[in-house]
Amino acid sequence: MFISNLISDKMLRFKKALWGVPDIRNGALLPIVVCAALLGQTFTPQTVAQHSDRVVKKTINIDATAGTEGFTEDEKFKDIFELTEENYEEWVLEADDPWIILFTDGMLKKEWKTLAVSLRGIVWFGMVHRLEQEDLLDEIDFDVQKNPAARVYPYGDSKTTKWTDVQSPKEAKELALRGLPDVTTEFDPQLLKNFIYDSYMTYPSSFPAIFLTEKELPPVFKSIALHYKRYFNFGVLRDPDPAYLESLKYDLGIPGFLVLVSDEYSDSDKMEEGEEADYTFQGIGYSVKRQGELNYPNLLKFLYSINMQHRHTLPGTNMAEVEDVLRMEEVMEVEGQRFDVRYMDDLASIRGLEPVKLETNISGKKVKKGKKNRSDEL
Repeated sequence: MFISNLISDKMLRFKKALWGVPDIRNGALLPIVVCAALLGQTFTPQTVAQHSDRVVKKTINIDATAGTEGFTEDEKFKDIFELTEENYEEWVLEADDPWIILFTDGMLKKEWKTLAVSLRGIVWFGMVHRLEQEDLLDEIDFDVQKNPAARVYPYGDSKTTKWTDVQSPKEAKELALRGLPDVTTEFDPQLLKNFIYDSYMTYPSSFPAIFLTEKELPPVFKSIALHYKRYFNFGVLRDPDPAYLESLKYDLGIPGFLVLVSDEYSDSDKMEEGEEADYTFQGIGYSVKRQGELNYPNLLKFLYSINMQHRHTLPGTNMAEVEDVLRMEEVMEVEGQRFDVRYMDDLASIRGLEPVKLETNISGKKVKKGKKNRSDEL
């Protein structure tokens, strides 16, 4: 009876903590991590596997109000959300992003939390209490006989008909990532100029952002491209030539990430239509040494910082004067459910993302405004 009451009490506090729109508590360490990384200090999250040569399955209590037992401080993000009849449809079934739903009795094997940490920002994780949410289980056709450990809803808007029940984290991960679409553009290095101008013709104009990879695009890159395509035009250079990377002043390794920014730019009315204009481009490469491990939360703050510090230099209709665009509020509102994004204002004054001038200028006609409305693609 004592154990039952203890679990019920914890679940009640868990429910209160996550009622309505989730809000990261002050105990989250992301703001500290952000500042440390951008000031040149290295931050590398430690995973469970790094602490041991073998995987030890452990059953742990779920208490989102205090972090998860048995994990290091940097792993205490809000990774698993309690789901009820009231929020299941809105959060899961109406969402495009993939979800992994865990069916529990108030306890959770640590391997599932480890999976949630590894897919942070890419896949959403929810938890349904089998004893407290019996009506919800009936509504979603939960098979009591098979008693699956989890359910996977792939990316897309057909979640009411497309889902798979699974028993292992490995199977759940494979299914959740399999359907993640790729909205990036793979281009030839010789066509870099075209890629850059395509970026400036969007509305609002977007930063040319380049993923560098030797093989298949990692899921974290696919997810970042999906969520930030309004502000960045994501391209892919696959197995790039070292000489070409040297011309871009990029020496940070592969897989890697590079954003091109322009020098100070003013859309002068004095320039005649069709007149040639010279733009000097600069590269900002993602540095593991400075920004931390190449993962979703760190890429998020990297992109936000670039947008805040350099959007006003973008040719075309950069809309830097529009608060919603400058702060990427459309996407940050969603990110705020998983990460503490209240620190973002501080990034505007933090240096550490100095661009590196490229060797050559790219000349071309003046970018026209409003050629293509990028918001129509979202």
